[in-house]
Amino acid sequence: MKEVANLKMRTLASLFEEGKKVAFIAGNRNVDKKNITSKKGSLDRFKCNIVPLMYVDGTKAVQDGCNLEDAEMGKLVEANQVASYIAIVDGQHRFTAAMESGIPAENLILFEDYSEMSTKDLLATANIDSFA
Repeated sequence: MKEVANLKMRTLASLFEEGKKVAFIAGNRNVDKKNITSKKGSLDRFKCNIVPLMYVDGTKAVQDGCNLEDAEMGKLVEANQVASYIAIVDGQHRFTAAMESGIPAENLILFEDYSEMSTKDLLATANIDSFA
């Protein structure tokens, strides 16, 4: 098995402690209520997510040509604020379901992308492929 030396697993709580906020990539597919409902079943059962969410640093996402939308406010993030955000690339339904279900931030697991792909390419791949 290949080891990924720079894999960074984090809890949402640890990111919050650093002052980070959560954003989605603007223009990505809309969060679907039906999909959120199906995710809530697993979250309620396990009290955590069993598949980590993938994110990139907000600054990287913007440098790669993406716009960010605050995940809670639904508003575009101003250019001078992007450094205080992470951008979820894969898992926006799980994130939304966890927030709606009241899953504690210390129980939500994320990992920072390690592929070195551009955020746009990563997003396109994540929307097509299923990660094993």
